[in-house]
Amino acid sequence: MTTVRRDVSWAGHGLICRANGPAIDIVRYRPDAALLSKRFDATMSMELPGLQHPVDGDVAPFGVIVESDNDLSVVTAEGVHSVGVTPVKWRTFHRAHNYPNQLHVIAEDRLRIVSYLNEDMRTWGRRAGFGMLADDE
Repeated sequence: MTTVRRDVSWAGHGLICRANGPAIDIVRYRPDAALLSKRFDATMSMELPGLQHPVDGDVAPFGVIVESDNDLSVVTAEGVHSVGVTPVKWRTFHRAHNYPNQLHVIAEDRLRIVSYLNEDMRTWGRRAGFGMLADDE
């Protein structure tokens, strides 16, 4: 039997993410850096509990979302959170003024709306990009 490798990559808010099996790698991209070698900054690499088959992902203002076959995991500054439902469809709202901290998840039998108020969302108005304050440079 041949094992099929299922790498999934996505980007947003200045971050490039890659899920490979149970691990996720997050790299910060700085396009305005003078040297090419300074444009990529390895931020973190971590194992997500229960993540076996990553399907999709997104970078939202409140954290990094990873979809697997049976759940959504959200990586925030406070840790890894499981949404707890098998998603049929899900969405974040990056440009919304009133609810950029919400994750809407449609399951077979319900709609779950999860709202995050973490360190990233508390400073949302001052952000130049996820994971970097405007005055960091």
